[in-house]
Amino acid sequence: NQAITNRTGHPVVSVPNGFSRGSPTALHLTGKLFGEAEILLLAHAFQAKTDFHLRHPRL
Repeated sequence: NQAITNRTGHPVVSVPNGFSRGSPTALHLTGKLFGEAEILLLAHAFQAKTDFHLRHPRL
């Protein structure tokens, strides 16, 4: 829940990971306090191995 991390200051990044019934879904990664670099590296590695960030839902 990102509302909680907004209060605690933990970094969160959302990465596209596909679709469910035509709607986009995302993977939410939460890091330790001041762990922005670590979760950004993880998000980048995931995105580099997938093409979800290039896909678009049908309109």
